[in-house]
Amino acid sequence: MRTIRKIYLYLLILLSTGLIIITLLALIEDIKLWYYKILDFPRLQFFLLGVLFLLLFSLQNRRWKFSSLSLLSGLVGVLIIHGMVIYPYFLGKVSVPNHIVDSTKVEDTFDVLIANVLIDNRESERFLKIAQKRNPDILLAMEVDGWWSKELQVLEDKDPYKIEYPLDNAYGMYLYSKLPMEKKDIKF
Repeated sequence: MRTIRKIYLYLLILLSTGLIIITLLALIEDIKLWYYKILDFPRLQFFLLGVLFLLLFSLQNRRWKFSSLSLLSGLVGVLIIHGMVIYPYFLGKVSVPNHIVDSTKVEDTFDVLIANVLIDNRESERFLKIAQKRNPDILLAMEVDGWWSKELQVLEDKDPYKIEYPLDNAYGMYLYSKLPMEKKDIKF
């Protein structure tokens, strides 16, 4: 029985340490390796795992030494880091009021076109036709690489404001806008 308890505790320590490392990796914003960005998405799951591991470790641990307190602090850090990200979605203030259909005036609206052009796709003509036909006020193209960057240059004349960030790892983006942009900052 004692051996099983020891194995359980070591497994819990290993999983908790892994969760702490994953949480710290998720803090890196400007990383070139696209597969690390997957760590940004399961924040709620990581938070819940942190709660579970914290409770289990607190109940299971009998010797509170420096290493135990360090693991406990790391798990509290996991809760704080992920909690700060998910808090606005559950308990935050609603920043955009509910929309009433009849209250919108045409002059208060703008058109947005969002497209994932797929980095492997080399058929830009179809997308460019759609973009030129729709003529949106704001156009966001995702998965833009160097090749797509050249292809999208035809849109620059219509949209004076732009943010370009081509990458070869499927996280490149182009934002064209007819509306002025006061602050241009790229964070993801």
